[in-house]
Amino acid sequence: MTRWLSAFRNSANGLRWAFRHECAVREEAITLALGALLAALIAPDFPSYCVLVGALALLLAVELLNTAIEKLADFITLERQPAIGVVKDLGSAAVFVMLALNALVWIGMAARALLG
Repeated sequence: MTRWLSAFRNSANGLRWAFRHECAVREEAITLALGALLAALIAPDFPSYCVLVGALALLLAVELLNTAIEKLADFITLERQPAIGVVKDLGSAAVFVMLALNALVWIGMAARALLG
């Protein structure tokens, strides 16, 4: 139980830090909160609601991982190095893939809700 509490505390600290210091994390957290409300209006059933909200939650999780990668890369060196640039670009690409997935999921569900 102590390990769980410690893990929860570490997670809360990470979320708090990211929310305070990373604009993209704040934007995606707000999008998740608003998306959860909107999903309640357009999702025809609970599994569809979970898909919509889950896609946004995964986007936030990938953004947190990307932030961790960037902070670690900056800790290793602040000098411009091609290998570090590739690592950061790959993290950014992962966020882009999740953004594209969210667009597909949300457009598909919205079209289904509007067109029946």
